[in-house]
Amino acid sequence: MMTGADSRTVCSKQYFDSGFACSSLPGRIRREDTMMKNGRKLVWLFVQFLTVAALLFVAAPRLRAQADAPPAIGDADDNFNPPPCDFNDGFYNNNGISTSNLGSTAATAQGVDSVPAQRFGLFRKTGPPAFLPGQVNWVIDNTCTTRDAIRNNVRILATTGGYVDDGTGSPTDFISLIAFITNQNFFLQNFVSGDPSFDCTVPTPPNLPNSGCVVISNSLNARNQPGDDMFDIVSNFEAYPALKQLLPNGTFAPVPCGSLDTLANNPNTLNPGLPFNPPSNCFPVTSIATPQLRQDWRFATNRNAIDGSDNNNVQGSGNSGVIVNNSPFGYFCDDLLGIWINTYWWFTQDPRVNGPCSQIYANIAAVEGTSLDGTPIVKTADELNNQLEANGCGQEGKLDFGGADGGAVWLICPAIPDPRAGAISLDAFLDQVHKPNGFPLDINFTINFLSLQIFGVFPNELTAAQLKQVQSAAAGSSSSQ
Repeated sequence: MMTGADSRTVCSKQYFDSGFACSSLPGRIRREDTMMKNGRKLVWLFVQFLTVAALLFVAAPRLRAQADAPPAIGDADDNFNPPPCDFNDGFYNNNGISTSNLGSTAATAQGVDSVPAQRFGLFRKTGPPAFLPGQVNWVIDNTCTTRDAIRNNVRILATTGGYVDDGTGSPTDFISLIAFITNQNFFLQNFVSGDPSFDCTVPTPPNLPNSGCVVISNSLNARNQPGDDMFDIVSNFEAYPALKQLLPNGTFAPVPCGSLDTLANNPNTLNPGLPFNPPSNCFPVTSIATPQLRQDWRFATNRNAIDGSDNNNVQGSGNSGVIVNNSPFGYFCDDLLGIWINTYWWFTQDPRVNGPCSQIYANIAAVEGTSLDGTPIVKTADELNNQLEANGCGQEGKLDFGGADGGAVWLICPAIPDPRAGAISLDAFLDQVHKPNGFPLDINFTINFLSLQIFGVFPNELTAAQLKQVQSAAAGSSSSQ
């Protein structure tokens, strides 16, 4: 998510309309053997890489000028919009997250430095989300700490794209997937005193807190202790991973494995017209790596501020006494580590067979297209809640908080508040879902990302010539298809 074009406050309810450019997708390639498919995939990626490299070279003078002064629209320059870096341990602790390295399984891990957490800077140097040979997800950059004292020296290159959960489905959220939280023991039950510069004094609204603080109000939290802690705050911010339901053997699995594989989630319970699902016919939830996704993420950054700065607060009355949307927390104001709770969601009917959900799937697919599974791409809450779930054609749920399912229950995955004017660095890369031929499932993520990376603005702010260059870089070369 990003700030409004006319404001630098990240707590504002105004969101930037990217006006992302649409481009016609190429036709599907013919079915070929595995070697030919892999060859064409690599050719497409290589051609795209060369095209982007050439475009970066041409745009270099403009990029240097842009880094020293705000763009014409008057937004912040690179001093306000640095590329994303990980937080230092003190900031994690002051925001209620353990940095312990103890525990070797999802259920026994105790902090973000443990192996199951896979924190950038310690783990995942290569491999997903990186997808090219030798590509790295993060680099050591000592300017991170000099620009922002709450950061360490790990700069994130992997930039995950996601749809904005504001009803538009706009592909304009860009996220840094730093670490996984696999059980509730990552959340500290008491405030841990660290750097004395962190002030956890509760401010008087509408004043904002000076820094990270575990305790925010005097209400009872999820542990029945005074104060809303980070566990409560992040429960308001949902990330929606869409794992593949089409198994390697060609079977379509209508429920997740583990604690979510229950009678209540069984298709014949949700919709009597659907076939019964055997317990063994489930899809795994142990990995949310991009190769396991059927479509790109959706992120709920559209929430409100606890301090009442957007006319909302926990008690339900804002500064002006007007209730716009009574959600108690603001993502950029209160969830300072950028943590999400994963809401896994799935389809209850195989899209390849005719059934009570076929027409509903077809209606959504006609608007949004289809995923790698052949299911419709879902970009909005209305599509998931009112069109799918309300008709027994979709379902959602969260993993076991104790870590029994072995997957990521929460994510430390902060959204870039404003991805313009340098926030997406020249060495960053886009983490998005690709088709088997290597072409993006949703090319609009690619267009937005390249426009931001090369020119520092969204596509609607480009000249016609610049937009054509970005679209060409995103599409690669027709000869590679």
